[in-house]
Amino acid sequence: MMPTYKINTINTNVNLSSTSDKNGGARATFRRANKDELDHQLFARNLKVWKQCFPDAGNLLGGVKQTDSYLLINDDGDFDICFRDKPLLGMGSKRWASQDFRNFHKTVRLVDLPYGAEGIETEVVDRMASRVESALGSPLPANPVDPWSYHVAILGFGLGDHVPLMTEITKCQNLILVEPNFEFIYLSLFTLDWQKFFATYLSNHRTMQIILDQKAADIELRIRDCIRPVSPHYIDGMTIINSYRDAELEATSDRVVKNAMLLNDGMGFLLDECDMLRNAHRNLQGYSGCYYRRRKGPLSLPAFVVGSGPSLDDSIDVIRENQGKAIIISCGTTLRILLANGIMPDFHVEMENTPEIADIIAVTAKKHDLSTIKLIASYTVVPGASQHFVDPVYYIRENLTASKLFSLGDDTSVGFSVPTVANLGFSFAQEIGCPDIYLFGVDLGARDIERHHAEGSAYHTNEAPYEDILDIPMRANFGGGDILTDGVFLWAKDSLEQATRRFSEPGRHYYNCSDGMWVDGFTTLAATDISLPEQTTKRDAIALINSSFPEYSSRDFDRAWNSKTRRVRLEQHKTRLLSMLNTTVEPPSPDISSSQPLNRQERRKLAKSVNREKAQKRSQSAVPASVNSGDRPAFNCDFMSNLSNEYDLTANAMTFEQLFFSRSLFFPLRALHYFAARTPAGEGREKIIEIGRQEIERHVQLIADQILELYDALDAGPDS
Repeated sequence: MMPTYKINTINTNVNLSSTSDKNGGARATFRRANKDELDHQLFARNLKVWKQCFPDAGNLLGGVKQTDSYLLINDDGDFDICFRDKPLLGMGSKRWASQDFRNFHKTVRLVDLPYGAEGIETEVVDRMASRVESALGSPLPANPVDPWSYHVAILGFGLGDHVPLMTEITKCQNLILVEPNFEFIYLSLFTLDWQKFFATYLSNHRTMQIILDQKAADIELRIRDCIRPVSPHYIDGMTIINSYRDAELEATSDRVVKNAMLLNDGMGFLLDECDMLRNAHRNLQGYSGCYYRRRKGPLSLPAFVVGSGPSLDDSIDVIRENQGKAIIISCGTTLRILLANGIMPDFHVEMENTPEIADIIAVTAKKHDLSTIKLIASYTVVPGASQHFVDPVYYIRENLTASKLFSLGDDTSVGFSVPTVANLGFSFAQEIGCPDIYLFGVDLGARDIERHHAEGSAYHTNEAPYEDILDIPMRANFGGGDILTDGVFLWAKDSLEQATRRFSEPGRHYYNCSDGMWVDGFTTLAATDISLPEQTTKRDAIALINSSFPEYSSRDFDRAWNSKTRRVRLEQHKTRLLSMLNTTVEPPSPDISSSQPLNRQERRKLAKSVNREKAQKRSQSAVPASVNSGDRPAFNCDFMSNLSNEYDLTANAMTFEQLFFSRSLFFPLRALHYFAARTPAGEGREKIIEIGRQEIERHVQLIADQILELYDALDAGPDS
């Protein structure tokens, strides 16, 4: 049976359908189950297997002495739960579950369009799309043709009788169980054969994760954490089941759908990773300055974190009047605006690796003295960005391929510092110990799309390209209508919100003085309402911060970089991947090599246009099938499983080579999953899977060739 879903497309604003299918069924008479009617032997076996498979949860279950909820039983021996003096399901759990999707309060399925990449990732997806359409002779349907879902999130466990059925119907590989009422899982130990389910489900690399949080915002973050390290390329078709009515779980599913792009956004592109490794190598080779290390202990001074959003124009006077009373942190292109208005930042933060950053700073340095400003920059910024500052400080940007080599410890990164420089500025202010942090010009969008940055910004002089398409309405910080924003700014909002939760000690306060997007965790405050006491310790506080940064040495660089080792391990990893694909391939011919420019902004501009109009198709004949998919999802094919298992790790657990390849392979794996899920099982699907296998082979070789070219350039020196 193909269930009826509400379908949500996660990387566009399209809602493809909205239907529901629900039957109540006749109710039987229930009474409270007495002790003799409970299976205590089953309970003991279940508790033992829980402690074996999920020790933390199992120990919690073993510690339960009594519950407010209790089991109800009917004459058929079927159970329900009495929760807050009411039956939870209104019928026996087994009968309720046997009716498949009909009794669930809500079921949502996500659609993840495989486009929006850049560079060689765009090319491989376009080739696959062209060959798939040619092989099938018609466009693919909008939605998956089977109920199969790699990721399934069940919100509301109850007694769990529906869980084995749903895993069988969806053939899921990553099961996420959410149950804020821990008592329900405890009661299920009397009624559900967990030992049988675990033995059946927890095999062949299948994953089960349990979330016991009680607040929607926390549950949503945990769901994201459950997906990003476990095949995020298989988000398409993800099924979210709200088992029964629960306000917090309904809010959770709404949040997951609304923020679904964050489930697998920001995976990175090969040329981006190559750019940043190149920049890191050139910035750190021979570098003898300082690097960032997170300091301990609070400061007494507040911080002003200043972005270049349009509302900054209305706050300039307040910032200038209070600059002696707070630490001023300028973010990216804000620097010249502040200097032009008589405001001298104490710290300036930069993160992007785009070449125009160095040019903008050079122009600013010709007009203004930057000698007293401390630059805090990612070690991957374009070389030349730091040369106009005295004693710059490099921090290690998290989750980059290059960070596997150059990291000097977890405390040398700045947490929650992406995707914008405003995120970096806020997190830096947190980590140096500022108790009160005020955001100015961190609009994360605009009320008027023609006025997208503050006056004097490099975006208005065309020194920095402006390509954002602000078309998503969001709640405004000061009310009075919506703010228009985009996906990156939504990611930035989410990152800010997560950052506010990481320091639990009292005495920290966060204020949003920007007339932009409302951000949870920040108090809305008009800039004119700020009142700060005079400060006499600002100079000492800044000196204390600067003294916490240790010196980088040539030994640090030599430990990080060894060209010979990198080349050997590159070849080993490429060979390993090709063996998973059961092939060896020749280097790609010139007609499929990347023709994209290395300039990141040019690549991004092209990617945005690809997002909004269908890429030009190239005719190419499909080859005979050599992969027998059978009646199973594409993600269960051997080479897909092998590749997914290779990269189903956190960034910290991956090797340098795994991380380098995984970012780029995400895109063809996602595309193949998408195309195969829209093709009925049989010869057509086998052709699609074979096309995908061939293109992934090509892509592996192309990745290796481009990385090798980068190593040659690094060995040749900075002028190559």
